[in-house]
Amino acid sequence: MLSTGDGLLRLFANHEFFTFKRQTERPGSSFQLGRRHRCTGIDQRSALRNLLAKAKAISAEAIESRMLEEFKEAASRILTPHASAILLDPEYGLSAARQRARNSGLLLAYERTGYDKAIPGRLPRLLDDWSVRRLADAGADCTKVLLYYSPFSAEAINNVKARLGGTRRSRNVRVAKCRFFLELVVYHDEMDEKGPELPASNRKL
Repeated sequence: MLSTGDGLLRLFANHEFFTFKRQTERPGSSFQLGRRHRCTGIDQRSALRNLLAKAKAISAEAIESRMLEEFKEAASRILTPHASAILLDPEYGLSAARQRARNSGLLLAYERTGYDKAIPGRLPRLLDDWSVRRLADAGADCTKVLLYYSPFSAEAINNVKARLGGTRRSRNVRVAKCRFFLELVVYHDEMDEKGPELPASNRKL
């Protein structure tokens, strides 16, 4: 099992928080309608696999799914007592969701990890066999979709993203009575988003 000591603390030294508003309240939850909340985000999949592989000096393919699950479980147990919610993914994070602090809410990611580099525009891909209803049934207080956005992209590409982040999701979350969180990541095809051309403050909205 992955150690929850120095290795975990190193990997989480720069973990980020984002805020959202919860639509409904659950007994025992620290959420209150209309307030801003701190959320621990650990829905990484491919990036986490690569990080663990680097730490263990093995190939990413050698990292088993159970190791990702154990990492997320440890993160959930350690961090959720200090956060009002945790963001996880349904692929490797459901066991971690069950181990979160009682008063911590749950966001579940709806998008697949990464994007298809062969298709222009970094178009989002939703998880197969999952829906807003299924995510809500799995315990999600809120569903999350990450959307890459560039004002320099073709209008047709941004129109597709606008439809995904707007009408379609709004209809589904209303039916499932589950809050929706849209995570925007700004990029430019001709710039390195990790480089100095794109300031860190502008990478996520």
